[in-house]
Amino acid sequence: MVRVAEQRRVEAYREVVKGVAGKPGGLRHGLTLIAATDVVVVLFSADLYHALRHGRAWSATRTAEFLRRILSAELLQLPGRSGSSG
Repeated sequence: MVRVAEQRRVEAYREVVKGVAGKPGGLRHGLTLIAATDVVVVLFSADLYHALRHGRAWSATRTAEFLRRILSAELLQLPGRSGSSG
C-alpha cells in the first residue's frame, strides 16, 4: 500500500514538472524530467517538512520561503543563468 501511494505521489509530481517544463523559460538547461521530479519528491517529503517545522522549529512561512527559493534555484531557468549545476 505504501509503495503504491509513493508511486502515485511521484507520478503526480512528474506531471507538475512536465507543466513547468512546457512553459516559457521552463526547466533549467540540462535538467531532465526525471532529475527535476526527484528534486520535487525529496523537497516535498513529509520527513523534510517535519524536520524543518518540528525538528528545527521553523515557522510555516520560513519553511515555504525556503522551499520556494530552493525549488526555483534547482528547477528553473532563471534570467542570467545559462549553464547547469549538476
